[in-house]
Amino acid sequence: MESWTPDLQSWVVEPLLGAGLDLEEIRSLVFRLAFEALVAPERGPAAILRNVVAGESEAVQDAWAQTISRLILVQDLEPAD
Repeated sequence: MESWTPDLQSWVVEPLLGAGLDLEEIRSLVFRLAFEALVAPERGPAAILRNVVAGESEAVQDAWAQTISRLILVQDLEPAD
């Protein structure tokens, strides 16, 4: 996987920034996602993704869904190794 450009990185997290989160809060969500995936993989990806933002506002939950969609889109656009 090649390194993402700053513009691409900004585009991916833009929904969360638009929902009022700062970069540290976004890092915290990503850390929680990684932690949940490691300690509770049996829950499945959809449940883990929802659980990460379960206590957040509806705006943040919607932004999170859009951010995850953008991550998937970027991953799908990358050439296979």
